Amino acid sequence: FPTWKDLGKTAEELKLGREVEVKSMIDWIKRNPFVLSISFHEGSLVMNYPWDDENVRPWTKSSLFLEGEDDTTPDYEMFKELSLLYAKHHHTMHKECVCGDDHFHYGITKGSDWYSISGGMQDFNY
Repeated sequence: FPTWKDLGKTAEELKLGREVEVKSMIDWIKRNPFVLSISFHEGSLVMNYPWDDENVRPWTKSSLFLEGEDDTTPDYEMFKELSLLYAKHHHTMHKECVCGDDHFHYGITKGSDWYSISGGMQDFNY
């Protein structure tokens, strides 16, 4: 998926050189803007929230972001509260989880605190 370096490009520019599946997802996401989304994957039992990438510096590309807030989204507190709410209502997620080398306080984490992904769908959806 496109990275934060691509912020501000048109959909056509974003799709240049991408696989057919990625082009289709870019079109679908641009036509159906997300208000809130959730994705599931195998692995640790944890609720994670944006950002997944580190040092994104989005304020260099968009006035929607305040300078110096590259480690958190403008909606950071809301994402954290929603994540806690979800984890608290899960049978086991809310418990202190030490999963291998990972430790998730109350079953939640900011994506980049867990592991960093550049060009992930969670950040693109945002």
